[in-house]
Amino acid sequence: MKINKINLLINTIKYLKFKQIFYRIFYSFKFKIFQNFNRSIDSVQTLKFNQFLIHSNFSFSNNSFTFLNRTKKFNKINWNFLDYGKLWNYNLNYFSYLDSIDKKQGLTLINDYIHFYNQNKNNIEPYPTSLRLMNWIKFLSKNNINDSFINDTIASDSEYLYNNIEYHLMGNHILENSFSLLFCSYYLKSEKLYFRSRKILLSQLREQILPDGAHFELSTMYHQILVIRLLDCINLISENKFCDTDNFLLDFLISKASSMIGWLDSISYKNNYVPLLNDSAQCQMYDNQEIINYAKRLGIGKNKLKLNESGYRKWLKGKAEILIDIGQLGASYIPGHAHADTFNFEYFFQSKPIIIDPGISTYEDYNIRNLERSTLFHNTISVDKKSSSEIWDFFKVANRAKIIKLEEKSNFIKASHDGYKKNNIMHTRVFKFISNDFIIEDLIDSHKIKYDLQSSLHFHPDCELSFFDNTIRVNDEIIINLYGHKKLQLKEYEYPVGFNLRVKSKKLVSKIGIKSKITISYEN
Repeated sequence: MKINKINLLINTIKYLKFKQIFYRIFYSFKFKIFQNFNRSIDSVQTLKFNQFLIHSNFSFSNNSFTFLNRTKKFNKINWNFLDYGKLWNYNLNYFSYLDSIDKKQGLTLINDYIHFYNQNKNNIEPYPTSLRLMNWIKFLSKNNINDSFINDTIASDSEYLYNNIEYHLMGNHILENSFSLLFCSYYLKSEKLYFRSRKILLSQLREQILPDGAHFELSTMYHQILVIRLLDCINLISENKFCDTDNFLLDFLISKASSMIGWLDSISYKNNYVPLLNDSAQCQMYDNQEIINYAKRLGIGKNKLKLNESGYRKWLKGKAEILIDIGQLGASYIPGHAHADTFNFEYFFQSKPIIIDPGISTYEDYNIRNLERSTLFHNTISVDKKSSSEIWDFFKVANRAKIIKLEEKSNFIKASHDGYKKNNIMHTRVFKFISNDFIIEDLIDSHKIKYDLQSSLHFHPDCELSFFDNTIRVNDEIIINLYGHKKLQLKEYEYPVGFNLRVKSKKLVSKIGIKSKITISYEN
């Protein structure tokens, strides 16, 4: 067991950048200074903003907080409360709820937090610090508050953030760090913070936003979050003057935001539903139209590009909409939000979800987390109930499936991946659309056929299913025929409705041989 874990660790580390490894070592030895700067500032800049986009996925009332479908009422707020897990505590520390409460309540919470963590420094980290600073600055500016005690705390925390950029993680974390530094630079009138933020943003957005507009971690949830954060920064720069307003940075951010909004529009369905790709949870998703409307208020449109580098393909054929995954496993050096979902697909009929990617419900429960990231939880083929990419721990991936052959024509995709090469297996899947038939053909190229080859199809909870021989009828509208499939079973699975919330739904599980086919049809 120990040898296997060592192998997993080696096969995870080999994908990391040298910079990540260096900073993991550096930060483990470095004495992180938290609130000991005792930095005071003479003045701050009261900022103006266009109206922000407000999410209603949380609530606060009388010291009762609701995040991630869990509620906790405090007599005295414990800002280090971890009984509901680290992500819940992060949300408590983000202060996103300041948007929905009045000036007096907000000031009470901020001051309570400052007095609390001056004595309890165990739970300060760059990521929640980044979001908290942005939300504090928004709140203070909106309510025209100029409080020297709070301002000194912001100055100290921005210094901490400046010295603890998450280079060991990279990805969305380093973007949030730099977005926050940009807000702090304007608020505190600090050129030092501004130029650190500018340098990171120009470098990282060039790398992290793919040519087709996708964020390279390929989570639709984090993609939406980062689009909104980009729009917030555009809002900041457009409405306020500092450091000889940098038109190059503003134009650059607008360009990236426009492409990211275009990708969201391309990946979404006609009913505006955003697929829950990789780590995405329903309760955290925004309505796409709200994001588009926010962008319009800032004078930003969408640059709709053809889906390409992200590895997703979208087909709109008559009454059917189909999403296909033929891409690599996200960013190779930060796959913490990636799933073992190569060759996964979704099928919508007349804007109703039929076969879906269920998304996730937890970052805290290891067994559920491991299942929801696994190949078995997606609409593709698994070998011996193992995943095509070696997901492990909570946010790690060792060896991962690679697309090694790809052929595309009109209404036709053929691709192969090597995720089971240790088993001497090559999985080739063909997607094609003929008339009203969506066809998926699987070929397992192996010298041995003793492996347990399992096909899975996950249905949305609203689907009504009837089952006869090798035929499934869905809502009396869709007919699914399976060829080369044996031991078909309709099983219950836990469909994530959001974090910490699941409902019963059905999945079709079957055994296949080296050749099999699924045909999904509808009648005119």
